[in-house]
Amino acid sequence: MRVALLAKVRRDCDQCDVDLQLRMLRSFADVHDWLVTREYVDTAGGEFPGRGTNRMMVDASKNWFDAVLVASLEGYGGLKSAFVRIVVDRLAKHRVSLVCAHQEGGDSSLRAKVVLRVESKVVELGLSILDRPWSERASSRVRRWF
Repeated sequence: MRVALLAKVRRDCDQCDVDLQLRMLRSFADVHDWLVTREYVDTAGGEFPGRGTNRMMVDASKNWFDAVLVASLEGYGGLKSAFVRIVVDRLAKHRVSLVCAHQEGGDSSLRAKVVLRVESKVVELGLSILDRPWSERASSRVRRWF
């Protein structure tokens, strides 16, 4: 699967935070044998949506990747934010999934969830949903799996 990486960093942080986040996302993609085709960076407190997100949306329309991998949705307002709903909807128009990789609890290993809109809700599902055809992934039939 071809993936794009989207990192978000605070304006007052230095470049090493960006590198650390991208390195973590690259490692996660490598473990799953995903090909990283693009990398984007947004700066928190900057434009909304950021330049990285805007560029990602243009590239999604060109079919350069199948999924966008982010480290966390917290920098974007969390799962229930209007911004995340808009991004999920726009990516879905191009048959691109949003995948959130994150650490759970005190465990240092990464977990991932696929973020989809099911009816009026934005939900997180396991990575196995990516094995389903897009028509099933993007439909209300997803409800059977959670």
